[in-house]
Amino acid sequence: MVLPIRFLFPRKIPRFSIHPKHFPVGGHFSHILPIRIVQNTSAFSTSAVSRAGNLRQSTLRFLDGLPQEFQSLHQQLYGCAAAASAKHHTDTELLVQRYRRLQRAAPHIEVRQQKVADIIELEKLLDDATKMKDADMIEMVSLDLKKIRAELEHVEEQILDLMAPDEGTDISAIILEVNAGVGGQEAMLFAAELYQLYQGYAGFRGWSFRDLSYDTSDIGGIRSARAEICGAGSFRSMKFEGGVHRVQRVPKTEKFGRIQTSTTTVAVLPKPPDIDVILRKNELRIEICRSTGAGGQNVNKLDTAVRIVHLPTGAAVECQEEREQAENKKRAMERLAALLYQRQMDAQIEKQSSSRKIQTGSSARSDKIRTYNFPNDRLTDHRLNQNFHNLPELFRGQEGFHDLAEKLIREHKRETVEEMISAGEEVDKSTA
Repeated sequence: MVLPIRFLFPRKIPRFSIHPKHFPVGGHFSHILPIRIVQNTSAFSTSAVSRAGNLRQSTLRFLDGLPQEFQSLHQQLYGCAAAASAKHHTDTELLVQRYRRLQRAAPHIEVRQQKVADIIELEKLLDDATKMKDADMIEMVSLDLKKIRAELEHVEEQILDLMAPDEGTDISAIILEVNAGVGGQEAMLFAAELYQLYQGYAGFRGWSFRDLSYDTSDIGGIRSARAEICGAGSFRSMKFEGGVHRVQRVPKTEKFGRIQTSTTTVAVLPKPPDIDVILRKNELRIEICRSTGAGGQNVNKLDTAVRIVHLPTGAAVECQEEREQAENKKRAMERLAALLYQRQMDAQIEKQSSSRKIQTGSSARSDKIRTYNFPNDRLTDHRLNQNFHNLPELFRGQEGFHDLAEKLIREHKRETVEEMISAGEEVDKSTA
């Protein structure tokens, strides 16, 4: 259920009674303690506190207001529980959901308050030490400030993660497509390495990984490959891999040691159990042809390959991995439905938020989401604007790559919350 902005990020707490049936445990909230408000922090805004993070001012104001909002909600709900004459309201369920979300974030909100108070005290100490030209004190306080600011940034990320609305998409099966882009044989070799990385990550997460098609090059690379990945959280964790991946290194085929830049494109298509896509026969062009490439008796001999074109959109898919034409047609239809479903999701996401760009379409070297620089042992994710090192470990698809995937999820949630906060403030301005 998607909540309206006014209930996800309310500026004013509506005052009305709550029906006892909505109380989470035992019909009351008496077992829940509200957030302890740190003394001397209610009069300032943390936007004035120096920090290393890049949160918007509207987000800082939102975080500043959470303790008072939680206190107010707690008093209302607890007071209503004590009152025998509780009255039902149409927005009751939304308000209770808001309280529960704040309840989960309450420990982190209290920690944030304490960190902000600590930073204010340390900044005063640093100012005094600077005036007295006490070098030892300046160094000691500066180190403490650096540490606490980093801790503050981390706890703020945790709060925003907990306050982010659920996306409502729980898809546990995906179609992974990896295609060599610009760069010839080197691009194909890198495509094979990326494909193996995702296969290793699927094993690390306990997901099933089934090859659908695998078109190899002469020296061990791949022109294109498709796989079906099934497992809890597969789409949530893999959807940010869609886009152009750029690699910079000396190719195996290079005789003079020159660094080459190549690209590989990755697409991650959701495959939900029931895809809400209608495929009408009069909108499809189905072509039957012979399978190509290395293989068994059917390849280049029988018309078993199937290509389907969706005429309204121009989307086209093909399948030739199965021995029977009927099976290839069935899988091609499934692939086309998944592709059209992904386009529907992208259109909806683009309408909701311009910054949530999950997939990119071009394979140009300049159009990339990530760069793998092998001479410097560095991976740069351009959406996070962050560098990661130890490429051999990352390409194993284990803990190192999982940390990168989780950071992308957290960044996506943070952007979602910040945009909804900004939208809420715009609504407030327009109705003021």
